[in-house]
Amino acid sequence: AYYNTDWPTNPSVGSSQYISITQDFGWWESPDTWTFIEFEASKYFSVGESNWAHQRTVALNFWTGHSPSWNEETLPDGRIDVTNRPPFYEGATLGGFYRMRGYPVDRFNDRSVIYATAEYRYTLKWNPIQRVSWLDFLQSDWIQLVPFIEGGRVANDYSVSTLFKDWKVDAGLGFRFLFAGAVVRLDFAASDESTGIWVMFGHPF
Repeated sequence: AYYNTDWPTNPSVGSSQYISITQDFGWWESPDTWTFIEFEASKYFSVGESNWAHQRTVALNFWTGHSPSWNEETLPDGRIDVTNRPPFYEGATLGGFYRMRGYPVDRFNDRSVIYATAEYRYTLKWNPIQRVSWLDFLQSDWIQLVPFIEGGRVANDYSVSTLFKDWKVDAGLGFRFLFAGAVVRLDFAASDESTGIWVMFGHPF
């Protein structure tokens, strides 16, 4: 992993890159062995201050992964048996509070995945929470408005011609708060299938 930003909690400039190989050797009570290889990159651009904002940041993220251990076998009755696949929370999965927020958790899962998103993080000068004395315990430093758009695709093999067409897309608006040095986010997202509301700690990337 390589991280080079001005502030990891809420970066406004810089970049990060991450490469990971996750391996389950099937020890103890694990039913399968599996491998998942992934790469993630983020880039942050500061647009500067404005009349209404302390800070404006364009944040970009790209993620891709593949499971070389994934094995499929067609059974005599026509059913497909999949073995040596990563669990949903480790493998090529889209949907939920980090990636493709307009879809349910783990909505899309397959052997390979590609994903990209862009956020515009607008840190307001206006912060009504600071004016309410009985909310001082929150230690609220700022509020952000964050419009965002996401796109991605899972597929049965790592093929550029497949992964870069027929993407699923969603878009939404986030409200981010800095409470006692930690980012709290409330994201609303909509897709062609559903809508999602997510409350989490930290930016999605």
